[in-house]
Amino acid sequence: MRLRLFTKYAFFISTLVVGLLAVSWALILSIANEESIRHLRGLQTEKANLAASRIGQFLRDVDLHVSWVDLIDEQSQQPVAQLRRIELLKLLIDSEVLILNYLMVPSYWDDGNHRHEKAFA
Repeated sequence: MRLRLFTKYAFFISTLVVGLLAVSWALILSIANEESIRHLRGLQTEKANLAASRIGQFLRDVDLHVSWVDLIDEQSQQPVAQLRRIELLKLLIDSEVLILNYLMVPSYWDDGNHRHEKAFA
């Protein structure tokens, strides 16, 4: 009879201890899981904020580099892009004139026949 009673209480106590250990482990795992999720969310938020600041800086740089396109010259009331295009055309015309003048001028290697002048005449 005592052996039966002992096994009955031993089984009950061991089941209670195993159950308490299982509940304790489940609580520890759930708390650890919540902490890791919280940590990952914080890390993702930090990375997202860093990426957003880099993208914002990139957009500010692009805006700074392209802002001259929309500017209007105060003296001529023309867009700066159009003025720059006109200046570029003037520069190209001047460079063509310089190249043609260079080719038209008799140089020291000419034999006196002025071949270049005849070619462009």
